[in-house]
Amino acid sequence: MAKQKIKQDMGSGSIPKLMLNLAIPAVVAQLINMLYNIVDRIYIGHIPDAGASALTGVGLFLPILMMINAFAMLAGSGGAPRAAIAMGKKDQEGAQKILGNCFSVLLILAVLQTVFFYIFTLYFFHFIFFYFFRHFLHFFCIDCNHFPIDRQMIIFSY
Repeated sequence: MAKQKIKQDMGSGSIPKLMLNLAIPAVVAQLINMLYNIVDRIYIGHIPDAGASALTGVGLFLPILMMINAFAMLAGSGGAPRAAIAMGKKDQEGAQKILGNCFSVLLILAVLQTVFFYIFTLYFFHFIFFYFFRHFLHFFCIDCNHFPIDRQMIIFSY
């Protein structure tokens, strides 16, 4: 028996059914990503003699990861609808150009971010802790002089 290709036509059918067909895989993907992060933190937290410091590093990396994801979404969320419109117009060559340009922009942004974060990571953490986080702690009347993370810890961990 030959395998038949299933072709889904997104231009017809009931809208709630189409929404479920698109939403369920997206929600499952987000759940898997969330579980990956939770399990990753569980394993990192159980590292002998370094678990707490390693979890601190993972927590400090989160803002950087969010910025990297934002730039990736910039290229993907901008190009995907344009490519879909071109494909809807049966312009496969135009859609390929759009996606190729998005991929090129993504690679350029990745290189620029790598260079930026390689150079400025220490200053970035210094700014977050000493200018933002200290004011946040003072707002809640917490004395920063007895806080366990200081500038030397940030410098030596880098």
